[in-house]
Amino acid sequence: MPTQSDMMRVSQRNEISPNADGVSNATRWECKLPSNGELRPVTALQLANIKADLHRYLRKKKTLVSPEFSAVVADVGAFTSAVVRYGFEKAFSQLPNVVPALSGRPFIEMAETIAEHHLRFVQGSQRALIRKSLLEAYIHAAGPEHVFGPLGQTRLVRALRRSAPRNFAAMLFSLHLFNVMAMAIQDEVRTKMPDVASFELYMLGVETICQGVVKTAVESEEKTEVDEAWAKAVAMAIDAQLLHIPLNPNQRQESTHVSGHKE
Repeated sequence: MPTQSDMMRVSQRNEISPNADGVSNATRWECKLPSNGELRPVTALQLANIKADLHRYLRKKKTLVSPEFSAVVADVGAFTSAVVRYGFEKAFSQLPNVVPALSGRPFIEMAETIAEHHLRFVQGSQRALIRKSLLEAYIHAAGPEHVFGPLGQTRLVRALRRSAPRNFAAMLFSLHLFNVMAMAIQDEVRTKMPDVASFELYMLGVETICQGVVKTAVESEEKTEVDEAWAKAVAMAIDAQLLHIPLNPNQRQESTHVSGHKE
C-alpha cells in the first residue's frame, strides 16, 4: 500500500503547470523542485531541447502506449462515467469481487481495489507500471492529503463531476506517459546530470512535455466518449508527436540550464 510520503510525491509531481495555454505557445513555465521548493523558470526553448533529447532516447521504440493500456483507459472511462451518473457507492458496489466492508475503509484501499479491477486486461511486466499510473490518477483526483480517510473526505466525486471522465482519462494518459518515459530514460539521464537538483528539474521538464503532448493528442480527437477506440486514437497521436518527428538540430542551440549538460 502507498505510504503518506508516496502521496506527497504524487502531489509534488502535479505542481508543474503552464502559465500559458499549451507547450507550443508558452514562453515561460514555472517548475517547483521537490528537494527545496525553489521556483525555477524553464523557457520554451529549453523544453524543446528536452523534447529533442526524448526523440533520441526513444528512437528504438515503436510505440509508447500499449494496446492493453488503451483497454484499461476504456474501462476507467466506463467506471468514472458510472460514478458521475449513479454516484460512487453504486458504481463501486457493481464491481465484481467487491467486499461490502470496504465502503467504510480508507479511500486508498478502495482505489487499490478499483485499480486491480482495471488491470484484468493486463499481464506481464506492464502490470506494475500501469497499476502505478492508475493509483496516481485516483490519488490525485481524490486529493493526496485525503486518501487515508473515508471516501466522503476526498474530492474524487466532485472532481469527476466538475471535469468529466474525458479529462480524468487525459490525466491518466499523462501520468502513464511520464511513467513509461521515465522508466525508459532516467538511468541514462541521471548519468549526465551534474547534481540531483538538475536531474529533478530535467524530469519535471519531461513531465511538462508529457502533459502538453497528451493535451494536443486529446484535443485532436473529436470523439468525446472515452472508449477503446478513443484511447487508441489518443495513443497514436502521442506516438506521432514523440516517435515520428525527426530531430531538429537547430533546437540544440541554447545553453542547457535545464539539463545541466551539453552534447
